Amino acid sequence: MTVPQLPCPSRLAYRPGEELPSHMGSRRFKHYDRDAVRKILDSPSASLALKVKLADAAENFGDPRGIAQAIVDHLGDAQRGFQAVLDSLR
Repeated sequence: MTVPQLPCPSRLAYRPGEELPSHMGSRRFKHYDRDAVRKILDSPSASLALKVKLADAAENFGDPRGIAQAIVDHLGDAQRGFQAVLDSLR
C-alpha cells in the first residue's frame, strides 16, 4: 500500500510579504481571492458588526467565589476527560 505524500505544512503556511499559492482551496473550503472578498464586503447585506448582550452592571455576574469555583469544576471535568483519553491510548 502506498501512502500519499502530503505537502510540508510549513510550505503551506502564509508568511507576510510572500505571495500566496494560486490555489489554496479544496472541496470543503473555498478559496476567496481579494476581488471576491471585496465584492462580498461591498454588498449592502455584509456586516462585520458583532452583536453582544452585555449585563447592565458588574454585580449581575454573581459572586466571584462562585464563578471561580465553577471554573475550577469545569477544569476538573476537562482534566478527567483528558485523563480518560490518555488512559485509553495506553
